[in-house]
Amino acid sequence: MDSLKHPHKAAVIAIRELILSIDPRIKEEIKWNAPSFRIAEHFATFRLQPAPICQLVLHTGSKSSDRKLRISIPDPDGLLKWASPDRCIVTFSSSADAKAKSARMKAILKCWIDQAGVA
Repeated sequence: MDSLKHPHKAAVIAIRELILSIDPRIKEEIKWNAPSFRIAEHFATFRLQPAPICQLVLHTGSKSSDRKLRISIPDPDGLLKWASPDRCIVTFSSSADAKAKSARMKAILKCWIDQAGVA
């Protein structure tokens, strides 16, 4: 993180700290030059390129699987943009936006971990 040069670095740091606070089993790695998070499998990876994009991709692991998961997350504010039944994206426009979404993101991430089979 020290070497990250990104216009939304403060948002990345805030979201990263939020994710790591959810469960002590969560580990962080770097994938595709961005923070990625896992328990047994990866479940969330930042998309930071091309800048100034700041997105968090929620997924069900990096390995292809025969599992056909359909994840259902309460999202009354429409934060999630679904790419498939088991992958969605949250976009952050600034550190203020990340802070404003933090309580909702915490609930979304807990629900995601419970349903995605990554623990």
